[in-house]
Amino acid sequence: MSSESHEDVAAQLSSWDEVSYVSSVLGPYDLSVQAMTASVGELWELARRIETLDGVLGVEALIEMRVHKFKYPRARASAERLLRIASWR
Repeated sequence: MSSESHEDVAAQLSSWDEVSYVSSVLGPYDLSVQAMTASVGELWELARRIETLDGVLGVEALIEMRVHKFKYPRARASAERLLRIASWR
């Protein structure tokens, strides 16, 4: 993803209500996104929506099954509904 697309996609995702966290990352992905959905069906729809953004070549969704350690200064989200979505190059 180009640096211009990168910033545009990050800004668009940051404006969505269901997205709680967006960060630029090193490695096989360009962005890491945490989102809350009520169901796997909603996750599917969110992933399809992300794929339509200009500059996004693909989406990989991970469903968090269990939290082993959580140390953030913010409130803890429901583990079974916390999802990480990443776009790759």
